[in-house]
Amino acid sequence: MIARNPEAEWRAALADWVQAHKTYPPSARLRGIEGTVTVRFTVAQTGAVTEVAITGPSGALALDEAVRRMLEGATVPAFTEGMPPTPRSETIRVGFRLQ
Repeated sequence: MIARNPEAEWRAALADWVQAHKTYPPSARLRGIEGTVTVRFTVAQTGAVTEVAITGPSGALALDEAVRRMLEGATVPAFTEGMPPTPRSETIRVGFRLQ
């Protein structure tokens, strides 16, 4: 039997949520701008996001703001059963690459 890892399950769900909700700003796409934004945010057990802060700007304001808008007031996946219920601070990197 394979042991569950609630933390890993939640992180995978969060990564899927980010990919599904990330929007490439049209102005950045048209100008061929790519980059990676590092963002820190607090998330409650319910998935409610608070305290969003860009900690590693991409160098392109449009990309940074797209990530901020995606997370401010958002509800990401709720914590997986077995995770501590206390709010947690998360830091993720969100990449924007033209195909």
